[in-house]
Amino acid sequence: MLRLLRTTEGRILLLTLALASLALGVSVRNAVDRQRPVVAAEISSPDRAALARMQDAFASIADQVEPTVVSIRSVHVDQTSNQRPRVTPQLPDDEDLFGPFRDFFRRFQGPDMPPPAERSSGSGFIFRANGNDAYILTNQHVVEDATRVRVSFGNDENSDMPATVVGTDDKTDLAVLKVHFDRPVPPERVARLGDSSTVRVGQWAIAIGNPLGVGETLTVGVISAKNRELSGVQGIRSYRDMIQTDAAINMGNSGGPLVDLDGRVIGINTAIASPTGGSVGIGFAIPINTAKSVIDSLVRTGTVTRGWLGVETVSSNRELSPELQQYYGVSYGALVDRVRPDGPAAKAGIKAEDVIVSWDGKPIHNFSELEDAVTSTPPGRSVEVGIVRNKRHMTVTVVTEKRPSEIALQNMLRGQDNEGAPNEGVSPQAMSRPDALGITARSMTDADRQQAGAPSQGVVVTMVMPGSRADDAGLQRGDIITKVNGQVISSLSDYRSAVRAAGGKAVVMRVFSRLPDESTLDRTVVVRP
Repeated sequence: MLRLLRTTEGRILLLTLALASLALGVSVRNAVDRQRPVVAAEISSPDRAALARMQDAFASIADQVEPTVVSIRSVHVDQTSNQRPRVTPQLPDDEDLFGPFRDFFRRFQGPDMPPPAERSSGSGFIFRANGNDAYILTNQHVVEDATRVRVSFGNDENSDMPATVVGTDDKTDLAVLKVHFDRPVPPERVARLGDSSTVRVGQWAIAIGNPLGVGETLTVGVISAKNRELSGVQGIRSYRDMIQTDAAINMGNSGGPLVDLDGRVIGINTAIASPTGGSVGIGFAIPINTAKSVIDSLVRTGTVTRGWLGVETVSSNRELSPELQQYYGVSYGALVDRVRPDGPAAKAGIKAEDVIVSWDGKPIHNFSELEDAVTSTPPGRSVEVGIVRNKRHMTVTVVTEKRPSEIALQNMLRGQDNEGAPNEGVSPQAMSRPDALGITARSMTDADRQQAGAPSQGVVVTMVMPGSRADDAGLQRGDIITKVNGQVISSLSDYRSAVRAAGGKAVVMRVFSRLPDESTLDRTVVVRP
């Protein structure tokens, strides 16, 4: 499970119990160890010198970076809670029974009772100073919807001071805060930013932040991987090109720096993959180069304006596989799995299954390159876009628009109806047995076609055999297959014929899915042998 790293008050009790248990365990262990003979470990002089140099390096990094790191505390008030009806007992009119406490009780009874507040914490670091003002970079989810934000700087005399949210960007999950000192910000308070494009797997990585609210903490690990993509983190968040590290990061580390051996920030600690909520050595940081592309705009205007095309692809198709290259007749490009209705691409005539191969005269090799090209194009600009459709090259003119917020983009996908029973109103004759791909399918019914966003033709997947080719490709019960190897599927017999014609070779399908959050998805799926 992917988790963001903002802590809330409810976790502090668990931390206290865990620390108490740990202390008890250490006491028992020490009592046992005293009964064992002590064997001195011998370390050769060269090894000791190497370890000492490494130790000094980490200590120097702590001395250099920790003054730039802040702990962030935010208060989030649920303003909608007062709109819910309250059921409370009425106080009797007997003044002698309650006396002077009557007003006290009534404050907690009627509509004047304040809405509940959630307090959370995270981390951040100063990346810029302007006179007495310090600008702090953190994650947007640390301060999202916050009514009050305060930051602290360890034992500094200016510790625990209010902060202002200067700007936020939900696409990158980054935010900039500002604090005002009573004197110019010293240079040692400002972190040095590195270059995340030079990061190598295996190099040292040091994470600094305020995990679980215990205070400023430094942990050490390595860069485990690069260019990780995370989808559906706590609902709507998705991340690209993330840095993975095994340096221990936990709840409360969000927004803190990930630095290299030179003490330069290479990432912003953001999320962990964990079945328990604690660190298991799989943490993720936003590359600092991603932050560099937005912080100037956040400081200057409080927001980031991007161009928008209105096309999407699924994560498995961000790079065209050899099967898809052959199927679409291209050697590179960005496959369009879905076109947003009324978006710039739809208005320009771009369709699902088009492959975009150039943008404004520059080649597009994959979907990430397309996203970068589009977002860096100002809204309202006309752009020539090269596409391949049915293996034919053509050019369309697109007028980019301003990119909507991430929440608005998700709301565009929401369906209005639930899927209903997969086999409701279907006769046994309209259903198939498992085929060579491991799929059991049936014909579409009128009820299927009336579902929000559903295609008008295709076959409905009623079962996917575990471990089958279709299972490996990610097909699921309820999916609607609309095309097989280029053949439009109008009936169950069409589907059977297309699968038989493929033999044991790879099968390229167009598949419609309804997701758990009520959104819909059209995608190209390769079912491999």
